[in-house]
Amino acid sequence: SGKVRFSVDARPPSSWDWTSRGLYACLGNATLYGGATTSPTDLISKSYCARTGLTSDDNTSNPYPVYYEGGARQNVKTTNVAFRTWCRFVLTADLDSKTYDWAVYDLGNGSVGKPISFPAPEEPIASGTGVTFYNPLDEISSFALMGYAPHDADYNGAILFDNLQVWKNWDGTSGDLIYRNDFSERRRAVMTDARPLADANDLATPETD
Repeated sequence: SGKVRFSVDARPPSSWDWTSRGLYACLGNATLYGGATTSPTDLISKSYCARTGLTSDDNTSNPYPVYYEGGARQNVKTTNVAFRTWCRFVLTADLDSKTYDWAVYDLGNGSVGKPISFPAPEEPIASGTGVTFYNPLDEISSFALMGYAPHDADYNGAILFDNLQVWKNWDGTSGDLIYRNDFSERRRAVMTDARPLADANDLATPETD
């Protein structure tokens, strides 16, 4: 029961490279983790309750925010995001009401993301509240990040993810931080291990934990 909050920074690519255009952040159950790591689409689609992200109508037009409700993707075409612009995606899922809030913030462009302590702008570029769970899950135990874009070795045109944080017992302003990853070291707040990564910004398609 209670609320789970997930925040992640992500940068869309310089363009999409095939028909599955988009990058997405999801909260779900244990099956979501297994589905995302083995990539069967049917497992993923049945295993998340909250999802937001960006997509485009074609490979080169600027992305717009999306969220998922009622068995379908809901498009928010009133706002566009420039390619290669860092955004912060925030999902707050309420297990008691089986609803979630979502928001997308514009953090500006650049090849390197903001520090994990960097505050989001006061106003999101798009948001929603009280969205019915895509799947009526009774537990939240994993997240998944998904993206479809070129795998550029120098990161210039690729999707990037950074600054992952998860809280439980979210009360609207704060909660218990249980996971934090700024990609300088990988850490679960409930454990003592910390494993360094090679790069400050990891290319991840998908990244799960």
